[in-house]
Amino acid sequence: PLRVDLRTRWRTPGVPTAEAHGIEVTLTPAAPTVQRGQSLPFTLTLHNPGAQAIAMPTVQIPIPPGFTPDPDSLAALVGAPVARYETLGSRLDLYLTTLAPNETLTLTWRLTADATCHVMHRGAHAYGYYDPDTHGFSAPFRVQATDGTLSSR
Repeated sequence: PLRVDLRTRWRTPGVPTAEAHGIEVTLTPAAPTVQRGQSLPFTLTLHNPGAQAIAMPTVQIPIPPGFTPDPDSLAALVGAPVARYETLGSRLDLYLTTLAPNETLTLTWRLTADATCHVMHRGAHAYGYYDPDTHGFSAPFRVQATDGTLSSR
């Protein structure tokens, strides 16, 4: 018998856009460019447009190569509604308690630029822990860390 595992992926032309299936997600750096060694604030906005609360929303946030999370800014997130967080190398996971109907939540933390880089990165993914069909993706983002004079591309 021949055993085969076939997987396909395709990309559509153009820049991917945000998707919302019960949760609207926006992830934005405070600036497109930062000097190496400096911190760059990132802002995550979650919005529940529905009439029902979302129990245990979980957010997976990509950490761009060349950047590391600032532990103090992450520790400041813990409390209502962020129950806890985990850093998993290239990803930051936030575990929230609830997202009420029509609630908008805005969270800010910092990443430190450790290396010179220019990165186009996938967006954040949020979903209901107990209801993964309720989910959303932010648009991809671009960030750059430079040495010396800041430049914008």
